[in-house]
Amino acid sequence: MRKIFSFLLLGFLAVAFCGCTQAEPAVYHITYHLDGGAFDTTSPTSFDENTPSFTLSSPTRIGYVFDGWAMSAELTDPQKTVVIEQGSAGSREYHAVWRQLAKLEISLLGVNAFSTEQAVYFGEIGDILLIDFIPHEAVLGSSVSWECFDASLGGEVSPTAPAPALVSETITVSFVFVQMEHSVHMVVYSITEGS
Repeated sequence: MRKIFSFLLLGFLAVAFCGCTQAEPAVYHITYHLDGGAFDTTSPTSFDENTPSFTLSSPTRIGYVFDGWAMSAELTDPQKTVVIEQGSAGSREYHAVWRQLAKLEISLLGVNAFSTEQAVYFGEIGDILLIDFIPHEAVLGSSVSWECFDASLGGEVSPTAPAPALVSETITVSFVFVQMEHSVHMVVYSITEGS
């Protein structure tokens, strides 16, 4: 009798213990369609109903502006800020929506006298960009004959070199994005050492 009672007690405790444990919450997945973009930081790929509220990270893509997340491949109604609230349920897919920027490519031609911080720049149509042409140390104090033109807008090298100018510091050229593709050339025709 004692064995039967012990067996029943163990069975009762096992059923009671199993009944008291809670099931793990369902895990939902987030799928990102980045269309050539990438995240700069780690972005969550799953959540459950107990996950604290969080905001989706914004990806980046060279030459594009991130316009937001769309819920469908049709890329309609993008939202810049998407928050997954605590208690949310259901897996989700998000599609990155991009807007292409205008591109400016710099070429340095002729005598090797200047450098730039970068060879390719991006901006919105109408944006003003200041480009620094940094003289090499060897040309500081010299007279340099140079010109800068936008080859993509029909600009071309002058048949005659412009008058030389004394180079004592960085030359800054102002540029406006007026079309999607620009090709700017800086041509150095001659360098005359200063006295």
